[in-house]
Amino acid sequence: MEISEKKMYPLKNKKRVLIHYKGALGDTICLTACLAEFKLRNPDSSIVVHTSYPDVFVNNPYVDDIIRESRWTTVNGRFGSLRKVPVVYECLKNSKKLLLHRKNMADQVYDIKTEFMYENRARYHLTDTIALQLGLTEKPRTPQIYLTDEERVQIDGQFDLPEGPLVAISVHVGWESRQWPVDRFRNVARYLNDKGYQVLQMGGSQHGAIEGMGYDLVGKTNVRQAARILELCELLVGIDNGLYHLAAAVGTPAVVMFGPVCASLRMHPVKAEGLEPVSQCKGCSHRIDLGEYPNRRCPIGTTECMNSISVDDVIQSSERLLNVQ
Repeated sequence: MEISEKKMYPLKNKKRVLIHYKGALGDTICLTACLAEFKLRNPDSSIVVHTSYPDVFVNNPYVDDIIRESRWTTVNGRFGSLRKVPVVYECLKNSKKLLLHRKNMADQVYDIKTEFMYENRARYHLTDTIALQLGLTEKPRTPQIYLTDEERVQIDGQFDLPEGPLVAISVHVGWESRQWPVDRFRNVARYLNDKGYQVLQMGGSQHGAIEGMGYDLVGKTNVRQAARILELCELLVGIDNGLYHLAAAVGTPAVVMFGPVCASLRMHPVKAEGLEPVSQCKGCSHRIDLGEYPNRRCPIGTTECMNSISVDDVIQSSERLLNVQ
């Protein structure tokens, strides 16, 4: 594909507004909750999103183009060190490539700063830390993933899912302090199987599947495939991670376990139950920097908050959301 040095103009004669955010998957999904209102505030602008997860924004009616880096180069950084920077951006909707020059990419740039999100993690909901940087106000918002009927048919044909009502389980999470014991997940999966539900184990490729916990989809789906499969599920049972935000974006109810993170600062206004521990140390990540601990492990070494959430707690929440008698 030929590289162009021309300025990007997804829609001619429109102001170009670039939203630049390279956060984690779950945080990126939260950005989608702000786009409808942002477009309403900028009706005559061409909205472009620069992201590490372009699949999240495909078919989004409030986004005119999506940009990701497609080529990198090494340059001299501070103090003589070497660092990589992108030199070519790829416009996914308009099939163009652009040489790196921020002023050539947009008339106005909104850089979503993770530093602001982190500094205000105890004050604002995760979605609000993004919305405020876009000039929006605080309020409950729901993320959105837009799947077409054609996509649904295509994805359905790619997976031979078991017959019967489906429940997804997401076992793994990036933070060691947020991990719920695997044997408890097994007990929940066994209970759901006994009630006639087919359990799908989902998660990223960096984690291995757990034996004896249903149909294995770990590492076998991309973002849009996972969204469609969650859309087919009656429920997601998991931890506060990207799959929860993805489930919320397609309207799938969820039972979500929280420990070092407060549910009130993460839950979306969709049908779901957030389980929090009774321990006084819950929500520690809003008070201290867990990044100082290897793998963001529990600062007191007990993971007391997650361990205090019982199998019965999860089963009871699942029963309420599934209307199990």
